[in-house]
Amino acid sequence: KEYDTFSTFLAACQQHGIDLNQPDITVLAPGNVACEQFSAVSGPLTKEVCAYHVIKGVVNADQLASAALTTLEGSTITYRRMFRKDFLDNAFCGVKASPPRTSYASNVKADNGLIHGINEVIYPGWSES
Repeated sequence: KEYDTFSTFLAACQQHGIDLNQPDITVLAPGNVACEQFSAVSGPLTKEVCAYHVIKGVVNADQLASAALTTLEGSTITYRRMFRKDFLDNAFCGVKASPPRTSYASNVKADNGLIHGINEVIYPGWSES
């Protein structure tokens, strides 16, 4: 179904001790392609960047606009709705595309919360320019 994999992000979280097994979290998972593109420009994924992808609490995709998007890193993610897509900082979330484009699933149930696929690595300190 043209979904990317998330092994680069998962390995970085494990390397930096980010616990993705804790209860009641929402993980914004960037695909491997996004991680490779981020690393080429900004260097490897840091602990802060990995923790910024984990929201405290379980947040469905339809709640993104109204929920507090506070991360384990301590910052808050910016939600915007543009071009009929949900954006979290600079990344879009939960987009189904036709091949050859990649799709990003949202509301993927996990034992301890939800996973939303995103198309880019997001980072603390991002601002809309």
